[in-house]
Amino acid sequence: MTLNGYSANTIEKMKRLCDILTSIQNATFLSKRLSLYGGTALNFIYLDLPRLSEDLDFNYRHIDNSDWGETRGKIDKTIKWILSSLGYQTSKIKINARYNLCRFHIRYKTAMGTNDDIKIEIGYMRRIPDLKNDRIKSFSHLATMEKITVMTPKKEELFANKFATMISRSKTYLNLRDIFDVYSISKKGIDKRLFLELITIETMLMNIPFDMLLETKKRLKQVKTAGSITHLINKEIDFKTMRKQVTQFTCDIIENLSKYNYNSIIDTFYKTRKVDITSFHYKDSFNSQIRKHPQ
Repeated sequence: MTLNGYSANTIEKMKRLCDILTSIQNATFLSKRLSLYGGTALNFIYLDLPRLSEDLDFNYRHIDNSDWGETRGKIDKTIKWILSSLGYQTSKIKINARYNLCRFHIRYKTAMGTNDDIKIEIGYMRRIPDLKNDRIKSFSHLATMEKITVMTPKKEELFANKFATMISRSKTYLNLRDIFDVYSISKKGIDKRLFLELITIETMLMNIPFDMLLETKKRLKQVKTAGSITHLINKEIDFKTMRKQVTQFTCDIIENLSKYNYNSIIDTFYKTRKVDITSFHYKDSFNSQIRKHPQ
């Protein structure tokens, strides 16, 4: 994909985003511990780039016996060094650190003289993937076309995470990027049974009881949308039709969760707080530590 048709500020942001990601991946200490999630992983790797992404979202993987708090400090320090080496002023970098995540808010002046920003978010609760292993995937830097190689979940896991994220956010609003991404996911070829089992796990990790899933059908039709996306796509989109198709896709997912009795597994989890995947069709594909997931 080229960046033809996008604004100068959007093109600059994509270059900066890819430059930061390249530097993170070139730092072995980071690339072994940070798995790429979110819109960047979805759209740049698995969805053939139907839209651009403005943020970098990672989840930390605990790969050794070191104190993860000390490792976290080293990760933050390394990222700050990378941002400094790329020319970002320390005074323009705001770090919001909580127990479960760290967010870097990076402000900069564009070549056009306007203010803009990029966000990097690292989650520290998903210290293992849902499946046995993450994948190593590559995509092209949007400006230089150089290959960027990253660690990221298998596509069904990433898709299930995005679907559950849309459901979780729909409690209060519908994020247009979520709708667009789930619509794109619905058009991709995937292992549907594995996708359903991963959604089952994601509902446990994101505090989504099955009753809430059932309520989602109504919310997808009634809740107001929020956020902006037109600057991230270079074609006309009929969001009304897209929303209807996402609603139908969601209804089909919920129906199939019941068909394969995953709804009972979800309900049992919220009664006992125990993850039981013994009846999963793909139980041998899941991480052996999934029952001890910190979240």
